Amino acid sequence: MKKNFRFFLIFSLLLVLVIPGQPKENLIKKAQRNMDEMNYNQAIQNFEQVLRDHPGRKNIRPKQAFAYFKRGRHEEAMKVLEEEINLFPDNWDAYILLSYIQFSQGLRPEATKTCWAFEEIFENFLRKETAKKRLKFSGSQGRKKLVQKIAKENPNIGLPSFVIGYDLKNQGHFEEASRIFQEAFLRKYDPVECYIQLIDLELVREDWQAALRRIDDAFKMQGDQPEFHLLRGYALYHLKMMDDAALSFKTAVQQKPYLVEAQKNLAKIYYMQHDFKKSASLLKTILKISSPFDFEADYLLEQALEQKVPLREESRPRLSKELADSVQLKYKYVFATNIKTVAKYINRSAISLVQSGRLHEARQVLRSFLSLNNLFPELNYNLAQVSNITGALGEALEYAWRATQLKPDYRDAYDLLGNIFFKAGDFNSSLGAYDKALQIDPKDSMAHFNLACVYSTMNDLSRAEEHFRQAIQYEDRVPGEREKDKISKDELDVYLVVQNKPISFEAHKALGKIYLQKNQKDKALKEFENAIPLEPSDPESYYEAGKILLDQKNISKTVIYFEKYLYLGGKKGNEVQELLKKIKSKNLK
Repeated sequence: MKKNFRFFLIFSLLLVLVIPGQPKENLIKKAQRNMDEMNYNQAIQNFEQVLRDHPGRKNIRPKQAFAYFKRGRHEEAMKVLEEEINLFPDNWDAYILLSYIQFSQGLRPEATKTCWAFEEIFENFLRKETAKKRLKFSGSQGRKKLVQKIAKENPNIGLPSFVIGYDLKNQGHFEEASRIFQEAFLRKYDPVECYIQLIDLELVREDWQAALRRIDDAFKMQGDQPEFHLLRGYALYHLKMMDDAALSFKTAVQQKPYLVEAQKNLAKIYYMQHDFKKSASLLKTILKISSPFDFEADYLLEQALEQKVPLREESRPRLSKELADSVQLKYKYVFATNIKTVAKYINRSAISLVQSGRLHEARQVLRSFLSLNNLFPELNYNLAQVSNITGALGEALEYAWRATQLKPDYRDAYDLLGNIFFKAGDFNSSLGAYDKALQIDPKDSMAHFNLACVYSTMNDLSRAEEHFRQAIQYEDRVPGEREKDKISKDELDVYLVVQNKPISFEAHKALGKIYLQKNQKDKALKEFENAIPLEPSDPESYYEAGKILLDQKNISKTVIYFEKYLYLGGKKGNEVQELLKKIKSKNLK
């Protein structure tokens, strides 16, 4: 027995001696999984344990720093990155992430200095590699191919060049900035952002024609981008081509409805052209979707409503190009775990939070994940839905729109988009979104109902009536089926459906009100009575039907409906009680 125990003890010790790195590797993988699933606190703890055991381990601190950064612990993030650079001066990732965090925290000089340090290391590496392959270094195809190869393996390699180019532009070194931005482009930094800066180099020099040529080149290389239309409008405005400028801004808004800067520039042009109605309409929408509150738009709206335009040129509103002046760096996080698996996990987590009523936490989880990877239409839709419910209309608009761009046949996303536009007061865009939903599914009862609501608001009662009828015709769900927020659980196709009462019920009530407006009381009564069996606990239908029956002197039925209204606790209880007293005392006038 002792011999067997001694053998087991020796065998266990051999296992420890043979694979000493196994626990460490498992802990690193666990921490990486924590990172991918945005469990940053646990990731930090696991990385700290790895560094306690192996303080000389490379590439752990940059991962830990990213977790610190995502938790808002910026000083700690920068500190561990500086430690990594001191230990491993050739660690590209540490320099790039450090510059990104510094820039995001407003430490622009420090970020630029870090980027120049990276550039020196990177250029030395390129020289050595090209020398090994006996290629020319300066301006050669060999260097270009090598840089492109590296950029495929490191998606953030162009970020330092972009930061340096931005700094050179702000210092007025335009030619050197142009060369550096083109280098950032070569290194696969966001091409649209690179072109925005190249265009802005001409705009800041007020060379409007050169800017337009650069914009034409951008369209050819990167396609039809709303940001390019915004900058075109800015250049055309300064060339006094007001109508062309307005068209460019309008196109930018059509392509990206949440691009508030384009909307505001367009509103300013309308304002200066004395088209106060159009200007005020745009400014009202801006105020509904802007966060934080847009004080400039509020002031301009006041001026537009009063139809006041300053006589002095210097007092008139100035157009802006903040998308070029105040950049937000783009850092690409690389997932170690299968991205679809992570997306599914994040979606389930958000859904669970919604189910428990923690909407703001759900919104934060979805927003944080989509800042890392925004290519899942269902997650964009879910965030738009939660943002819409919590009143963040601008955010809801952005993510609902993105969902439709990622999945052009996403019917529910167009329905939601129409709802958001409606809340923002943009009725024409709302109609367009619902029309798109009906192109995808002509029998979408929700889209017909919502379209009818928009037409009713716009006082187009005939079209409203038509679509309310179609909503009733196409609703194939039994009453109450969608009373609660429901969740489909089919892999990634998980989204929230928010509908409190049957569509047919709401449509019958709406039709009743339309017929009352037209003084067609018999038709109105029929619609309210059709609504009652669909939602027997709703008091309003009893009230409306009772009022019509009272006018028609159908006393017995009026009493039934009014008493049912009181039983259900209708808000106009005092009024109905008085009417019942008059009826029962036969003192009707």
